[in-house]
Amino acid sequence: EDSGNKFRVFISSVCLLNIASISSHINADATYKLVWQGFLVLIVGTTDLNKKFHPFGLAICSNEKTKDFEFIFNGIQIGM
Repeated sequence: EDSGNKFRVFISSVCLLNIASISSHINADATYKLVWQGFLVLIVGTTDLNKKFHPFGLAICSNEKTKDFEFIFNGIQIGM
């Protein structure tokens, strides 16, 4: 899992990360219908009690492995 070239970037804002800071859970998943330059686009957000999804981040990664999700969640923690 650690060998080979990797590409990872996580994009959010202070305002959106404030949503994450009051959330009780976080959802993160890749959508295979949305690919940028051959890289997976992962949407990160939370859902409210009405089951409405509120995105607060977007990640572009070369893989969808444990280390990629660790990168995303660590980025969220650092940003908050």
